[in-house]
Amino acid sequence: MDKQLKRMNFLSHTHKSLTYGALVKLFVLWLVFLSVLYAVQYWRFYQMDAEVLKSKTLMRQLSRQLSEQRIQTTSMNRVKANISGQKNLAAILQSRIDWSKYLHIIPRCLPAQVWLDDIDVRIGEDKQYQIIINGSAFLSRYVQEFRLNLDQSKLFSSTTVKTTSVKDSRSKVVEYMMLTYPQVRRK
Repeated sequence: MDKQLKRMNFLSHTHKSLTYGALVKLFVLWLVFLSVLYAVQYWRFYQMDAEVLKSKTLMRQLSRQLSEQRIQTTSMNRVKANISGQKNLAAILQSRIDWSKYLHIIPRCLPAQVWLDDIDVRIGEDKQYQIIINGSAFLSRYVQEFRLNLDQSKLFSSTTVKTTSVKDSRSKVVEYMMLTYPQVRRK
């Protein structure tokens, strides 16, 4: 029975067991392993920090480029709007009516005994420009002569005398209102 039953005595050195020296060696190896593991982790974190730093600088550069591009786009849109406005202004200037030639010809059509008091340009109900001329004359035949002179010029058509009234019966001065339509040619 003695042979079958053997008790283990952990304090005896007869069996192979861990000694204190072996335990110390194992502990030192464990510390070396942990320090290597820590060094590897530290190296990975260092590499990740370097990559994060690179990413941040790249993001700053891209953000700066994006803001510069936005500024350029904004300035280009302003330039396009300015060019568009200039084209619109050029179109308006080209489509405007040169009223100076119409107003220049009216005094040339006046007989010597007819005066101008007022000239008014309006757009009538028929969406055409109308020139309303108010003035005075010595006789109504001079007003009719003025009307004929305007019609004979190539710049006016359908000239009519709307009203005449005697201003002063002793001097026979007549007030008149005349309506004419300019033959509009745009610049």
